[in-house]
Amino acid sequence: VEQRFFKALTVSGGARYTDDSKSGGFTAWQGGLIVDPYHWFRIHGSVARGFKLPDIRQLYLKMFPAEVPNEDLKAETYLSCDAGVEFNLLENISMDITAYRIYADNKIIKSGTGWINADDFNYNGLEYSLKYSILKMLTFKAGYSYIDNEYEDQKLSYVPKHKFNGGVSLAHSGFYAGIDCEVVRDVYADSAGTQKLSDYTV
Repeated sequence: VEQRFFKALTVSGGARYTDDSKSGGFTAWQGGLIVDPYHWFRIHGSVARGFKLPDIRQLYLKMFPAEVPNEDLKAETYLSCDAGVEFNLLENISMDITAYRIYADNKIIKSGTGWINADDFNYNGLEYSLKYSILKMLTFKAGYSYIDNEYEDQKLSYVPKHKFNGGVSLAHSGFYAGIDCEVVRDVYADSAGTQKLSDYTV
């Protein structure tokens, strides 16, 4: 549901209930707020609660002989909060900066050869994006995302600390063509920080 007030304030919210035969019932919800009294300036924020069920590999399958699945894994749950500002510097240039914090419970991590639920895991992030359009046809975009993927001397596995992205696209008369690039740095496969994965570019 979404409601606009005074031509300067937008409030939104939503919820979803999921019933899983193994893990039970979970309710995910989200609430958001946008303040935009001027067409060139916007403040936005949201709070959301979500979850992630363990997958079949983590519960039952051995991808290699030494791997140990764990049928007793609990679902991960998250509470995320974010706030940011967006500027339209000129008619064809926009910029957005958003900061967030995520509180995670029962995060599923690799421990040795098996899977376990970790203790509470809280982390922060920051995202920046810039978009430039020419004649509403040609668009250039660039962005950077930082995640503080360490908490109490543990790494947040499979989550990159640095991510850069950019792209260019052309859209006109129903035709679209574009190319995007993403550069990912500092990713670990384990919470101890001993298995660093390769940086990569897509």
